Amino acid sequence: MISSKYLTMGWDELIEEARRGLKESDVETLRQLDAAFHHFFLNEARRGDEKSKTRFIMGILGVLHLSEARAVEPASEIQQFLCRWSHLDGLMDVLRREGGLAERAERFINSRKHADRLLEAAARAGARGIAAGELASELGISQQHLSKLLREMESRDIIERHSEGGKVYVCLGLVGEILVEERQQTDQEKKLSRATSAEGSQTGWEFSGGSPSECPIDSSPRVMLAPGIQ
Repeated sequence: MISSKYLTMGWDELIEEARRGLKESDVETLRQLDAAFHHFFLNEARRGDEKSKTRFIMGILGVLHLSEARAVEPASEIQQFLCRWSHLDGLMDVLRREGGLAERAERFINSRKHADRLLEAAARAGARGIAAGELASELGISQQHLSKLLREMESRDIIERHSEGGKVYVCLGLVGEILVEERQQTDQEKKLSRATSAEGSQTGWEFSGGSPSECPIDSSPRVMLAPGIQ
């Protein structure tokens, strides 16, 4: 759960909060910032323009260039946050320059057997993810085959892996989240379009002579999108 205060801060405030967290080795603050940065990334991927994406990149770089960030010990828990933020910066730069992260991920998934079902399983599992052993059983493939597929999908940020209690869990990566959301939106638009078309085919105007005529209606899908973080 992201603290609401981080979602309403500007980048100058976020950078100062990161400075304090790094200086005091406050892991909980850095964890909250990490969740907020990922939230902002997904929001930019959904509705950001080049200017706002550039602002995101400059904000992340502002954190990474802090003297407190450069002083962090390699291989420490805090260094892992910095690596994740550096990755966000690189991924946003690709998104800003080239776009189409979800489209490229979709093409890759369509080119790999079992990848689509793996994506669906990871989406159902939520933030914690699904255990790799359980995933292999669900897909009916060997651990070796699964490991190769996971490596390919992880390198494209479609999925992520993390360890917990001696097990490896698989959850959606940033690009995977974007792709699943776009698929859901497309499905909703198709359902709405079909429902509108069906309604139109059953609706008529009754004339004095008794001849029905189809009522013209707008069949274009209308999807309400929730506002994101500015």
